[in-house]
Amino acid sequence: RAGRFAGAYQFTRRNYTRLERIASLGNEVAVSVDQDGYLVLSGPEGANAYVETAPLTFRDIDSDNTIAFRENEDGEITHLFVSGFTDAAFERIAPLQTAQTFNLILGLAGFLSLTTLIAAWSRRFQKRGDEPSAPARYAAWSAIVAALSAVATIGVLTAEMAGAANAGLSYLLVWPSGMIIASQWLAALFALATAGALAGLPASWSLIGGRNGWPISRRLHYTLFAGAAALMLAVMWMWNLIGFKY
Repeated sequence: RAGRFAGAYQFTRRNYTRLERIASLGNEVAVSVDQDGYLVLSGPEGANAYVETAPLTFRDIDSDNTIAFRENEDGEITHLFVSGFTDAAFERIAPLQTAQTFNLILGLAGFLSLTTLIAAWSRRFQKRGDEPSAPARYAAWSAIVAALSAVATIGVLTAEMAGAANAGLSYLLVWPSGMIIASQWLAALFALATAGALAGLPASWSLIGGRNGWPISRRLHYTLFAGAAALMLAVMWMWNLIGFKY
């Protein structure tokens, strides 16, 4: 029964439509059920166990603090209310909207971008055969540009978010920073290059055998990279990191 409340929740008082939405990344709490059946609320300040006292209402087993949930007309849990936070509620978010998913997708895209660049560099020293066809060159260069822009975008965003965490509220005085503006241009380049890499997928799989054929390992890697780049593009769009929305 308590499992219906499990999930991730985020403050409703946050920006939804502009680049500032990224500031809420990671500012979430998690609700889970432990082995004893208690509802556990985990956040930046630690974890607390709760026991149900009334429908949709739970009390901390070690204090008088309470939490309550709201459900919609279909019985789905949509919001969390925590005593002590009277100025805002917590909204239930999908797994794709969590910081863990964001970091996982960017980490995967970054790793495949690095391996794409390493493989492209290593092929410079291999014995050249016949001249690659135009589709082969297009697919290869699209992947290289997408990989370079992905690595640069991830690097700039990581540095910017680390700097924002250290600066605190004073960070807002220089918004948008030069690095944020740079990340927007890099993200635009990444979006164009990713579209090119996706467009090159049919060509990469048609280059089987013959003088322009790619080995199966290269075709599989290209497909994984293009897919990871598309996922990274999707989550960046969701967090308003594309489109100069500041």
